[in-house]
Amino acid sequence: MTTAARPAAAPACVPTRQARPAPRAPTAVEARRKQGLKQRLQADLARLLLWHPFTASLALHLEIVPVRDSRVGTAATDGQRVYFDVDFAETLGDDGRAFVLAHEVWHCVLDHGHRRAGRATGPWALAIDSEVNAVLVRDGLPLPKGAVFFRDMDGASAEQIYAW
Repeated sequence: MTTAARPAAAPACVPTRQARPAPRAPTAVEARRKQGLKQRLQADLARLLLWHPFTASLALHLEIVPVRDSRVGTAATDGQRVYFDVDFAETLGDDGRAFVLAHEVWHCVLDHGHRRAGRATGPWALAIDSEVNAVLVRDGLPLPKGAVFFRDMDGASAEQIYAW
């Protein structure tokens, strides 16, 4: 039996991954802003526990991480953590932050990270946001201005909204 030798280096036509620069430590001002946001988000979570205990109980299983990172323009989740951009969060009031926190929780619940299945990122993001926001509106949370919600597709799955 013969085996083929592996090439020593990737062919010139294969792009190589660029190394990311190491993250820098936050400045003192950034650290204070992150700490302040963490405290506000904990207060938001306490209010959610009173008003929407099921969603809040799910949020208790996620780490809330304030960030100042160009990769997170608003908020995001990896299924274990909720990342909140400090600049974005500072534009929101208490209800807006609570809504966004609940929104990210429901992305985890609905397993959106694993359901994309090769769909185009932009339209999929709109579909999953509408699906989540429909759940939250039905649960009585006020929809923030500018939030994605296709009322004609209320109750539809993200896959149905995407195909629509």
